[in-house]
Amino acid sequence: MNETILQSLQKKYPINALQKVLKLPKNVSLNQLDSLIRREFQKSVGRNVNAWISDIYKDYVIAYFSNEGKYYKIPFSIDDTSIKFDFSKKVEVVRSWTEVK
Repeated sequence: MNETILQSLQKKYPINALQKVLKLPKNVSLNQLDSLIRREFQKSVGRNVNAWISDIYKDYVIAYFSNEGKYYKIPFSIDDTSIKFDFSKKVEVVRSWTEVK
């Protein structure tokens, strides 16, 4: 199973190193970052769209849009004051399931 960048980094580096890599203030945890990204995504798609993030990576999210029944890779950026999603560059993606033998 693929792990998100945050999960991968959490295993390799202490929280203070992650904050430097992700340019986070020292008082922002990865859980808080996760919540912020998800909350800003919901604001960006609006109340009339039933969509949610399934995975978060360093510079994109994988989001499911239930009205379409599709997953999309959507780039995002974080600056000093905001989280911005670039819906103009969203690309449909599919999950690949492999049998365990």
